Amino acid sequence: MPKLIFPPFNEKYIRSTPYNPGKCFMQVYGAGIVYPDPRYEFVKVRDNWLFEYIVSGSGFLECGDITVKLSKGDCIVIPKGVPTHYGADKKDPYVKLWFSVNGDYVQSLFDAFMPSGTEFLVRNVNVYSIFEKVLSELEKEGEDDIGICTHAMLDIMLAVSAKSTAEPASEQTKAANLKQYIDTFLQEKIVLRKASEHLGITERTATKLFRERYGITPTKYIRKARLESARQLLESTDKTVSDIAHTLHYCDQSYFSTDFKKEFGVYPSDYREALLKSKK
Repeated sequence: MPKLIFPPFNEKYIRSTPYNPGKCFMQVYGAGIVYPDPRYEFVKVRDNWLFEYIVSGSGFLECGDITVKLSKGDCIVIPKGVPTHYGADKKDPYVKLWFSVNGDYVQSLFDAFMPSGTEFLVRNVNVYSIFEKVLSELEKEGEDDIGICTHAMLDIMLAVSAKSTAEPASEQTKAANLKQYIDTFLQEKIVLRKASEHLGITERTATKLFRERYGITPTKYIRKARLESARQLLESTDKTVSDIAHTLHYCDQSYFSTDFKKEFGVYPSDYREALLKSKK
């Protein structure tokens, strides 16, 4: 496991990856646990996106024009490029969990869920279990770092943006956030109830708001979006029809093929066959 050589803070590094200034989908830059240490202090302009959670003790954060004291239960989400000065309280140094990431995907999440005006610090937000799971999973060898942090970032941003926004989110914003959630996890098993809970609304309200904005229910949108994704996979990959059905969480290939034909007027196997003939 990488060790922090300088400065010699009382900190455990779980991930430590060299900075990659080039474009990438997402990179886990670092992750770790800061244990009580009155010397712990940094002044820097962030070259990555930082997520932190205060487990116990106290600290401080100067971010732009904001100067605040940090305490147990505080969650901090700091965008890339923001000058920051932060550290532990000298008399009651904190314990904090943290991870940082880079990449174009992270920026798109910030644009969607942390709009301008959203506070970087949120008091008493219940995200400890998310941070704990991230660090626990990242510590395992051979784990999918990107997959682990993708879920965690979205959950944290939804929790933070929902609690930190001064005014309640508009109905259109909630519908847009739900659509963003669906689009992000389209190739995973989406539970509408869970997605709605992230937004602080019931499944029934989520369905109503989504239909009012997009003219379709979330369930029907998920179906259409998955079938469109299937069509693109048929065109751009060598995956079998069975593999595509499994990727998009259809219970079996037969049901997927029938659903595909209802949407596009042709079975997926025939669609790919026609596509191959047209290329010849």
